[in-house]
Amino acid sequence: LTRRPPGRPGWPYDGANGPASQHIFDFGNGTTQYMYLTPSSTSGNLTFGITTNGKSSEQIIQTSGLISGQWVYVAVTYDGTTASLHLNGDLAASGKMTVSPATFNPALNYLGQSQSKADPFFAGEIDTLIVANYAMSAAQIASPFGSVALPALIHRYSFNETSGTIAQDSVGGADGSLRGSATFDGSGNVVLSGTSGTYVSLPGNLLAGLTNVTIEAWVTNAPSPDNVALFSFDDGLQDGVGGGYLRYVLHDQNNGRNFMELASGGGSPLIPGYPGLGGKYVHVVCIYNMASGIAAIYTNGVLEASKAVSTALTNVSTNAAALGRSPWNGDPWLNGAIDEFRIYAGRLLPDDIAAAQIAGPNTLLTTNVLLGVSQDNGIPTLYWPVAASGFLLEASPILGPDAVWTPLNASSTVSDLNNEVTITATNATMFFRLRR
Repeated sequence: LTRRPPGRPGWPYDGANGPASQHIFDFGNGTTQYMYLTPSSTSGNLTFGITTNGKSSEQIIQTSGLISGQWVYVAVTYDGTTASLHLNGDLAASGKMTVSPATFNPALNYLGQSQSKADPFFAGEIDTLIVANYAMSAAQIASPFGSVALPALIHRYSFNETSGTIAQDSVGGADGSLRGSATFDGSGNVVLSGTSGTYVSLPGNLLAGLTNVTIEAWVTNAPSPDNVALFSFDDGLQDGVGGGYLRYVLHDQNNGRNFMELASGGGSPLIPGYPGLGGKYVHVVCIYNMASGIAAIYTNGVLEASKAVSTALTNVSTNAAALGRSPWNGDPWLNGAIDEFRIYAGRLLPDDIAAAQIAGPNTLLTTNVLLGVSQDNGIPTLYWPVAASGFLLEASPILGPDAVWTPLNASSTVSDLNNEVTITATNATMFFRLRR
């Protein structure tokens, strides 16, 4: 669903603070078979639901409700096993579903109206409705909202040093320093002991000027104590007040949750994920994206938590930054090892994050990619690097301006850090390409 003002990406519009359970769309065959999208359910959430056996059997995914009086870009996909809900180009929620629209072949299809006469009509505007016969990729969904190029990697700490106390930033030149008993292990990790004053000190202006940011790390840590921070951008005073801070806590409440928090005079958005990550080796990606008003946490390549946010990154102090220490002096210090720490000037898409999880901490994502082909007993296999994320494989029987490129409905596998798709051999000519 999109609206396209001149020169701008666009949104559907939730026009008023109306009653709950208005439906943006509802496709079905009455009150027992349907799928719908509501801007605000009875629990106040933006919700996609589907069922073949009435309301009590609905399968749903949901995120924070839409803000009234704003244009919003919403997309829902279903690939046969997983439904995903995207808000302003970002993945906001996803979950396994076993019901497909093909199961009940909806014939009563409405915009702004529910299958149930008891539900209110939609109070707002809808500019464009797109229904595709395949599950769009995250990059395709993001493209109406803005560029789908990879965001700039502006800082990278790989901890490949074998001695000394300087942690080199191989991209941005903002080198950090090891404090306390922190050491390099010679295998690409900085090792922290959990003792007071042991952490990695980073320059304080790493987030300066950013509207959107992605922070990525591979880390292992002890299961206790609670309230251990992986990173903190703050005023350096460790008093938890004064200058605002952005921090990510690996585990607290007896390893019950992890969370990202932006604390400032303008509010304290807290994005919790469950459970905590104590005692694990984990790939963590934290996104704070003010362009779409969404903050999210991904763990091991999968969306763990997301939340609507409105507090700008300008509320975060640029005085100091650290790995392994909290902005509060009473909190414990990280006991564990960090393999890699990266900062991007923008948001990574879900496809990018999933690719980074497979590629691992020693490989950077790229959009510079070639499509290769190999053959085994006359059966061709197309392949391209996993690190070239977000690409869609398409096919056409001809080349040139009249070519019609369609997504290739074939599943890919990963082998030796390559995506591989085996093609059924035919006597027909067919051309293939990758498009992001």
